[in-house]
Amino acid sequence: MGHTFPGACVPHGGVQLSPETDTIPHSVDGVYQKEVYKYCAGYQYDDTTIVGFSHTHFSGTGHSDLGDILLMPTTGKIQLNPGTKSNPTLGYRSTFRHENETASPGYYSVVPDIPGARDLVVDGRTGIIVQAGSPQAIAEGIRVLAADRAKTKMMGEAGYQRIRTEYTMEEYVRRLKGVFDAIMTK
Repeated sequence: MGHTFPGACVPHGGVQLSPETDTIPHSVDGVYQKEVYKYCAGYQYDDTTIVGFSHTHFSGTGHSDLGDILLMPTTGKIQLNPGTKSNPTLGYRSTFRHENETASPGYYSVVPDIPGARDLVVDGRTGIIVQAGSPQAIAEGIRVLAADRAKTKMMGEAGYQRIRTEYTMEEYVRRLKGVFDAIMTK
C-alpha cells in the first residue's frame, strides 16, 4: 500500500499539504472499518477522486495522522457532504486524472475537475495552459516561451503580482469568512 503522500514538504516543515483521495472512519456503529488502514497517509494512487487537501501527514508510518485540517476548493453551491467515489457530485469531492497531476522534489500539483477552480495559471497572462497528456502541446508551449523572452518575463511578473494580491493571508481569511458566513446562514 505504500502509506505515503505525494505532497511536497521540506525537512522539519510544519505543513505537509497533500491531497486526500478518501477519508474512512475508524469504525461505524462500533464496527472497525478495514479500509481505514489503506488511507492512513490519505492518498491512494488508484483512486480517481479527491475529497480535499489536508495540511499534516505522516509518510510511511502505517499510522493515520488523526486530525488534519481538510480544505477543498469549490465553486457554486456550498456542499458539506463529501459525496461518494461512485457519485462525487453528491458533495464536494472532485474527480481528477493523473495526467493533470505532477510531482518532483519540492513540488506537487494536481488540477481537480472543478470548473472555475483550476490552477493559478491564467492562460496567456501568467503562463500557458496546454492539453493534458499531449507531448506536442507541451513542446509547442515551451517553444513559444523560449522564443519570446519578454513575454516569458511579463508572465512571470504577472503571476507574481497575482499571488501577491489574490493569495494574501487577508484575502484567504476574507474568502474563508465568506464560506463560514454562507454556512451559518443556512
